[in-house]
Amino acid sequence: MGARTRPRFLRSFKYVFVCSLVIVLALTGMLLFIVSPATFHLSSPTTISQQSLPLARVHPYLTYDEQAGITFTQDFSSLAFNVTAVAQTGPDGVGPGYLLSGLTDAGYWYQVGLSWKWPSTNGASLPGFNMNYEVFDQFGISVFPTSGGGGIDTIQVNSGDFVLLNLSFTGTVVMQATDWNTTSSAAEYYPAQGASYFVGLPNAVSSNGFFTGLMTEEYHSAPYYGSGQPVVYQPNSFNISSAWVWADEFNTNTFQPVFSDATPSPISFGNASVLEYFSFHGMAEAISAQEFITGLSPIKLPLLETSTSATAHTGEQVTITLNLQNSNSLAIRVNSLIISTQFGVFDVSSSAPSSPIAGNSTFTTSITIPIGVVTGNYSLTTVVGWHFDPQLKDWIAPDPLQANTTITIGGTAAPPSARPPSTPPTSTTTTPSLVQTLLRTFLLPALLAYAGAVAVVVVLVLRRQRQQTLPGPIPTSLACRVCGKAVGQTMLFCPNCGSSLTSPSDSGSVSPRPQPP
Repeated sequence: MGARTRPRFLRSFKYVFVCSLVIVLALTGMLLFIVSPATFHLSSPTTISQQSLPLARVHPYLTYDEQAGITFTQDFSSLAFNVTAVAQTGPDGVGPGYLLSGLTDAGYWYQVGLSWKWPSTNGASLPGFNMNYEVFDQFGISVFPTSGGGGIDTIQVNSGDFVLLNLSFTGTVVMQATDWNTTSSAAEYYPAQGASYFVGLPNAVSSNGFFTGLMTEEYHSAPYYGSGQPVVYQPNSFNISSAWVWADEFNTNTFQPVFSDATPSPISFGNASVLEYFSFHGMAEAISAQEFITGLSPIKLPLLETSTSATAHTGEQVTITLNLQNSNSLAIRVNSLIISTQFGVFDVSSSAPSSPIAGNSTFTTSITIPIGVVTGNYSLTTVVGWHFDPQLKDWIAPDPLQANTTITIGGTAAPPSARPPSTPPTSTTTTPSLVQTLLRTFLLPALLAYAGAVAVVVVLVLRRQRQQTLPGPIPTSLACRVCGKAVGQTMLFCPNCGSSLTSPSDSGSVSPRPQPP
């Protein structure tokens, strides 16, 4: 048996139903998207978490090792940084080391650096500037120099010079320091052990104490919380995309930490000219894509206070007063101002002072309470992004300032008594919401157009079905009044006798036309 064919009307109706279902689902999805409340996220200030400790040498008389450094997240085939030669010593009379470190893909850790009055194994300081170097195997054992404990090479450096620190692959790993001013240079070499690049760490500050990055290191005889003098590292030929920032101090005999802090995630550098600022236990660091600075003195952050009017109403503007107390007299520049509430997040950065603030300052901004907010008390958080000038060449961006206050929403409109007496009462109009505007502008016309289209399709289908099923007119038979033969309704003369079928006759007949022979 052949397949049974469905009536044409049912096929047409099925087509109309499917089209209707698709359009209804599309419009419903659009409506749900429009009326769904938007989710706003406000970044919180950076917090600090504990991280693992980088390796250090053991000095019998100087057992506390303080380190401030960064760990790169990207891989490098070579590393080259310029560092300023700063002659400084701590309370024990020994100075720091300014070190470049590279962890290879074979697991070996290479270090090269510049030091000032670096401590010897007996606790005494070595004279002047020197190049430091050391290599650790994948198990954390110092393998170069062979005696362990790190090596020292003599190099001619003056205080304030720029010194290039370099780690590169040439069959071996080259550890080199070169003074750009005196052209004095020193280099050491150790096998690469099959490695070809230095490994970045996007997910951890260190790997078993190893990392690829920069570090300022200084030894002390007792726990120390100090910053020293600023030391600037600058990449020689590339920019840093992101890095961990960290600082720690621990006992090199027991590995008991005094403190160990780091950023909870790598810092990405979108603006290469602005330094981001971090403070850890009496020391401070700053970093950008082009610079890393250690030895900054921690600053006392400005204090931010905010206040609002006692009661506000929906649809009205609320004035927010910000009081910035800058006891350090830093040159502060406000670059962003965000106000966060339960009924929305407002970017009012345009109302921030355009010129630097040198001391205490008070300024105002305002937000508009949206229509439809329920009456009650709401928390209001103000976050101020700011930079300060540490007397370096770049502005530093610390963590944002934040202050909280409470705002009271008292109703949908101000009470009549609040209007000025000279202002005549006016009719109250409600500003349509975004959803209402979208419904009127897009969805309602679309629904009406859709309904009209469906109606037209249904009418056309029914009319076509009726034309196919209803019978046509039944023709009526006619006869010639002269000869009686059947004739058609549209004929003017009888085809049999030639008599006129339209001319009247008193006798009901007409004379026959003469027939041809």
